Amino acid sequence: MSFTPNCRTGLSHAALVLALAAAGSAQERGAQDWGVEELRSRTPGFQSESLVARLSQVGELLAAGELARGAIAAAIHGDHREYKLKVERFLDQLADERWLAREDAERTLIQVGGRALQQIEERAKSGQTYEERVRAERILLAITAAGTEEAQKELRFLRGLVVSAAYLPRYEHLERALVSALAHTDSLIVEGALRALGRVGGPDTTAMLAARIERESPGSGTRRAALAGLGELGHESALDLAQRLLVTPGALKPGEAVGLLRDLALRSDATALRARLAVPETGAHEAVRALAAMRVPDSTEPAPKVRALLSGREELQGELVSVGGGSVRLAAAIPGLPVVDCSLSDCEAIEFGRPIVVDPGAARVFLIQGTLLAGALLALDAEHVVVKDATFGEVRLRRNEVQGIALDPALDRLVGASMEVDRLRMRDGSMRDGELRVLGPDGLVFVQKGGAEERIAQKDVAGVLLRRPATPFSDDDVYAHIDLVDGERLFAHVGVLRSDVLGAYVPGIGAALIPLTRVARIEFGVAAGAQWGFTLIAEFSENRIVEFDEQGNELFTLRDVYGAWDCECLENGNLLVTEYALDRVVEVTRTGEEVWLFDELTNPYDADRLANGNTLIADTVGNRVVEVDPAKKIVWKLEDVRPYDAERLANGNTLVCDQRSKHERVVEVDRNGAVVWEYPTPNSPFDADRLANGNTLITERTKHRVIEVDRSGNIVFQIDNLNAPSDADRLPNGHTIVAENGTVREFDRQGRQCWARAVGWAVEVNRY
Repeated sequence: MSFTPNCRTGLSHAALVLALAAAGSAQERGAQDWGVEELRSRTPGFQSESLVARLSQVGELLAAGELARGAIAAAIHGDHREYKLKVERFLDQLADERWLAREDAERTLIQVGGRALQQIEERAKSGQTYEERVRAERILLAITAAGTEEAQKELRFLRGLVVSAAYLPRYEHLERALVSALAHTDSLIVEGALRALGRVGGPDTTAMLAARIERESPGSGTRRAALAGLGELGHESALDLAQRLLVTPGALKPGEAVGLLRDLALRSDATALRARLAVPETGAHEAVRALAAMRVPDSTEPAPKVRALLSGREELQGELVSVGGGSVRLAAAIPGLPVVDCSLSDCEAIEFGRPIVVDPGAARVFLIQGTLLAGALLALDAEHVVVKDATFGEVRLRRNEVQGIALDPALDRLVGASMEVDRLRMRDGSMRDGELRVLGPDGLVFVQKGGAEERIAQKDVAGVLLRRPATPFSDDDVYAHIDLVDGERLFAHVGVLRSDVLGAYVPGIGAALIPLTRVARIEFGVAAGAQWGFTLIAEFSENRIVEFDEQGNELFTLRDVYGAWDCECLENGNLLVTEYALDRVVEVTRTGEEVWLFDELTNPYDADRLANGNTLIADTVGNRVVEVDPAKKIVWKLEDVRPYDAERLANGNTLVCDQRSKHERVVEVDRNGAVVWEYPTPNSPFDADRLANGNTLITERTKHRVIEVDRSGNIVFQIDNLNAPSDADRLPNGHTIVAENGTVREFDRQGRQCWARAVGWAVEVNRY
């Protein structure tokens, strides 16, 4: 199936033409064009929190055809650029040297700033002077106290209209209106306008998209929307820009490049470009070259019925048409929309309703990257692991890329690896440490630690845990998590996804064309290197550590942990526990046996085991952060801080939540203790994590919120109305999990709750 530029599919375009023709007939019978107020009154569905309701409203609006076209363009156009410049001018006057000018600017912004809360929040954090920041904070409080419901209604109305614009045929007024909307202060309106311009934009749109792609940081919603618009823009200049981006080293991250390639795969006018990208000399990324070289046959299968899982725990059921660079396309899902485009920011996964049946005789090979292959284990030696599966055929993997191998179908996880030795988990439950020299169909050759070489039958071994690399796995790109019906799990770049076939590239393995009949589930925007399904919670109020599985079953409980403030599951399966009330950090086995202890502390709040085997501890009331080696010697310390959390970063620096009186901040210091970045906050920062995109996730306890800030201190994501949160982690699927008083909750990428577990006072949570 091929797609023509500037329309979703031939089916949806035809439906729109019919709808417009019907509307034109109505006009000929005397119907009047709508005004903006009538448009507003006829679109109550845009005010709904439900994505399905908003899409249904789009379908109803399109049925009005030409009656609504003028009003849609007029409402979208607005005065966005003028308003934004006006707000910025008054914000700048908050730092004017004249007191009266500062006062006038503050009063004016309280009156007119309801549409610019994001801009005012940024100034409250990043203003150049203390007074400027205080005034911006007062403006926010005053606007909130006065109520922002009318401004929020207008934002929801405009968001619905820019989504609707992508389904309309191109006309000049609409294009100008969408260009105007690019100056709006609301990021969702800007993103919707960028996607719609990919459908209705003219030749000049290419330059605007290029500027957005260059200006925005990788992973941002605006950049994703600009790339999605570029992938569909039906002009030669758009294909030229796409080629430049795809062949210029560093211009796009691999995941971004493959997303753009997915759109090109759906365009009949991009065949020659795809052929050029497959040539090694072009300089395109290896994933792009491999996926562009795929020869995808014409579709002969009907579109499969799927369930699309949306943010906010909603779902859509329909027929899968395709997946482009920025959206999932479903037929027969929403009345009035023959084909609905659901943004990948809103659609988290697709389920095909097929059961997963694992061959009990298959070996399951777990890669450190996160991929799981299931098939025949052909060989393992000092350098390689060779496996043959139904997806890639015979695969030769480097041994240091393999986490382990499960031979017993009942083995549900591979934890307990060591950096010093290989480990065998026997079917009788015992463990053997040593060196695995050979593993094949005839059995294993294993040298026990300090012992002789022995041969072991495969039937006696449940699993193999290979020696863990000293350097932790690191990959800041995003992938699709694909579950196949035979139990395989791929963390892959997807270069084509149509109604019948999926083209996937797995780093270190290669590319494969997979019939959709073999696919059970696809999840989008996932980080690699992930383990799934286990949640570990420290309950301070109950003096215990508890672990749950994906179904909510309580698997393990460690009781009598006094002042249980922090806990993490180590690679060897043990737990590293911070006992605030006992002034100590202790490593224990799952039977409670102590194997390491450091107690030269005063009420510590946090401890992390580092890749070098040392332990980083936030010695909170001791006013220091210490790094302690296995022999309990302090090898590094940072003093004159009140640390509630400490994290060693990949660059060797240390990120600390410092709650010294009047100096509360999140601060990054180098090995010499010099400050290289900080984010001042008076809101009791209890936890801070540096994310793969370079931003920082911060838990502000007294503000009852979790925020994500960029390097400039701008808030780019926020979860409010929490109950004294103490910890938050960004999950591989882009969700955020939060430990707070009374619950552990998971929030989707839009900050909406999608999972919760009632507990006592939860102060730490880990998902693995």
